[in-house]
Amino acid sequence: MLTRLTSLHLYDRCASLAGLGIMLFAMWLPASTVAASDWFNSKADSSRFGDWFVLCDESLTCEAYAEEFEGTRNGMFSLSRRAGDLGWMVSISLSGPRPDLAYGIQMGVVDEVEHVVAGEVSLRRGELIPGTVTPYYILPEGAAVERVVERLRSDPASGVRFPLMYIDFPDCSGVEEITLSFPLAGVTEALAWIDDKQNRPAGDSRLATTVNDLGTAVPADCID
Repeated sequence: MLTRLTSLHLYDRCASLAGLGIMLFAMWLPASTVAASDWFNSKADSSRFGDWFVLCDESLTCEAYAEEFEGTRNGMFSLSRRAGDLGWMVSISLSGPRPDLAYGIQMGVVDEVEHVVAGEVSLRRGELIPGTVTPYYILPEGAAVERVVERLRSDPASGVRFPLMYIDFPDCSGVEEITLSFPLAGVTEALAWIDDKQNRPAGDSRLATTVNDLGTAVPADCID
């Protein structure tokens, strides 16, 4: 199965993010395409728009992603879409203490905020590697998330001095609010690039119907 083209990470902390984000793109790719060891020799198409990176594999499974603005939790926000699927899968990856999603999460695009309720957000844990921080994947879905994608598709950075998206939630260490911030410059262009590659209607904001099996499922609250 293909893995993510981590060489696209052009920031200094890309090495730490490689272990955290390596499975995000792999979950979308058919097992029959190419072995992970052959990924860097495959014909992936990639580009960059502002702070957003995009890539598509040979089957036209595509991903757009941006890294956390300040990097306190090695966060990454990703929108992925298979060539044959209905719409987008949204993933937020991070490292460190386990998120507490018992009451859902807040997703804000500039000054417009959506509350994603507990029943529409799931938590999965990445591979546990001795000596490293634990990676987690927050997977929101539902109408509130679709509205967020709609805003990402409508040039939210235009006319805004510091255009950012915010994800807010507590964690299981007792911290009442964790805020991950992601840059918005280039997101609309990145998603339009994927529309063009996949020959999809411009501006489609629908979410995927595919069940996400990334990592290992863990309870959304702090009780195992």
